[in-house]
Amino acid sequence: MLSVLRRRYGGARVDRTSQETGVDRVVVERESSVVRIVGRSREAVQAARRQLEMLSVSVPVPRDRFGYLVGKNGSNLEALKAKTGVATLQVRV
Repeated sequence: MLSVLRRRYGGARVDRTSQETGVDRVVVERESSVVRIVGRSREAVQAARRQLEMLSVSVPVPRDRFGYLVGKNGSNLEALKAKTGVATLQVRV
């Protein structure tokens, strides 16, 4: 079950979250899409949850500004990721 979460979030992210927060494990139940975080303290579990929760936001970009947003070889998108700490940016035309 953990492999599902690792594919979705990336193994390094799950490992880092587990190490930083001290939780024992993170389990995903496929059928119900429930994520269970198991830890020794409420604070550790809450901290892990905050790190693993994802938020999806769509932002419309006018076609004439699309090139500026992306930048040369995606440089502006990479800078945006670094500055904001987002895990993934998806661009759809």
